[in-house]
Amino acid sequence: MIMQQEALLIIGLCLLATALAWGLAREWHLVGQLFLDKGWLQRPISPYPYWGLVVLFILIGWREPDRLSAAICLVFVFGLYQLAYFDAKTGFLPDRWTLALLWAALLVNSQSWYTSSDQAVLGAAVGYGALWLLNIIYLALRKRPGLGGGDMKLLAVLGALFGWSALPYLLFIASALGLIFVVIRRFLKKNMSTSIAFGPFLAAAGIAWMGTGL
Repeated sequence: MIMQQEALLIIGLCLLATALAWGLAREWHLVGQLFLDKGWLQRPISPYPYWGLVVLFILIGWREPDRLSAAICLVFVFGLYQLAYFDAKTGFLPDRWTLALLWAALLVNSQSWYTSSDQAVLGAAVGYGALWLLNIIYLALRKRPGLGGGDMKLLAVLGALFGWSALPYLLFIASALGLIFVVIRRFLKKNMSTSIAFGPFLAAAGIAWMGTGL
């Protein structure tokens, strides 16, 4: 009986993963073409690597024995993965993806799935407001923005998903990952752009936080 339930869970996750990958691929091409039409991109961007989604699927299937928990986790991890890859390739975090994940996080936590509903709302507000304030201070000091609006919305997503109390730890993880990345790039390349997308590190911190179940 237990083996039958596990088999049904794996089959269900496979179907959900396939549907998510197909839907995200359509969104990828649609948003990429929109950015091209607006002149924000100079050339089409290659599709994100599906093997990464397969790895995430396997990890989620192993980590979450409950069907509903695994399905919810799969949706958010796939969404964060797509945002991270798109930001790394283009420097943009499309509003239609970040806002969709924000509403999904608030909806899930209306049932207190990862945190209470009031903590989720407060987390979204604090997440956005913290980076907005940090960007205002940086702008006043350096006369140029240090963060984009997409980063603020992405941290709002993580705040809505895990609650405001998780935000300092998520920012620390993201900053540490970013610092390691910069050090490695400077070691491998002497010349590198001073502008580095922060979205992938925020998304990675969110995926790590969800994976550890903290």
